[in-house]
Amino acid sequence: VQGQIDPANGSTNNNDVTAVQEDNVVSSQNGEVTPTKLGIMEKLSSKMSKKSTAVQKDECVKFKLVEDIRLVTIPITTCLLVLLSYIIFGAILFASWEDWSYLDGAYFCFTSLMTIGFGDFVPGNSYIYNVSENMSEKEANAKLVLGAIYILLGMGIIAMCVNLMQEKIITQVRLLVRTLGLVREFRDVEGEPI
Repeated sequence: VQGQIDPANGSTNNNDVTAVQEDNVVSSQNGEVTPTKLGIMEKLSSKMSKKSTAVQKDECVKFKLVEDIRLVTIPITTCLLVLLSYIIFGAILFASWEDWSYLDGAYFCFTSLMTIGFGDFVPGNSYIYNVSENMSEKEANAKLVLGAIYILLGMGIIAMCVNLMQEKIITQVRLLVRTLGLVREFRDVEGEPI
């Protein structure tokens, strides 16, 4: 009750005055109403006590949002563009280092990154086994090390892109199958689709 007026003498009844009101006004013992600012902790505790069931629903919603973020997929065209650009970069790099054609460089990069590796093109074959005067040993070793780093890094990029494309294709196929009604949705204990 907010400060009732006593009809007998017109004064405020201090026994029924509340200490804290919704609009941040506090009534003092002498009947004056003074505005105060509630602390952050008091506001949070009052809201939390009023909405304990709503907090449980909010936590559930937050969990679902995190779950939905995992379902975000990368477009297949982006993955193919990354793969193609990495192979083209390697083709230009090895064609200039090894005096191969661009097609031979691309062939070497593709077979090496896909772990096929026929062995018909080997980097360093021209300057390791045939010592030439126009290239130093340090430069030849640097090319071999950089070529190995290119292959190792590329294998990781290839594996990542193939995995992302696989996830995207599986997601699209599941959506298509469910849309056509060929497979019914399985639901977990709470009734959410799996």
